[in-house]
Amino acid sequence: MPLELFRNAHVSHLKVQLGTNLARYAEARPWADRKPGTERIVFDAPLELAGPLTLESPVGEDKRDFANAKVVHRAFPSLTPLQARDPRLWTRLTHVECWKYMAHRFEPRVIPRAVLAQVERDHE
Repeated sequence: MPLELFRNAHVSHLKVQLGTNLARYAEARPWADRKPGTERIVFDAPLELAGPLTLESPVGEDKRDFANAKVVHRAFPSLTPLQARDPRLWTRLTHVECWKYMAHRFEPRVIPRAVLAQVERDHE
């Protein structure tokens, strides 16, 4: 089954609404793949998971980046460099498939307001 990627408009919407949605990033379950109404926020991409995408949770200062890079590579063995640069892929993975990992890796309550303001200015 192909992986569904977020559409560009949805990725942009998530960036612009980061400050507004900050509290939602502390929720236990993913929420960004559901949007009320009939607007389609995903499309089928020519990517398929070849194996499980279970990332190792960070332990203290060790974010487990190298180990998790290998997990992602095994899950997407045919990923091209162009596909690997696609923000729609990484936004989908961080907001759906790898939600639990991201909740451990980044604590939304500690994102400085200056960072939020910069993201919002960049996407006006």
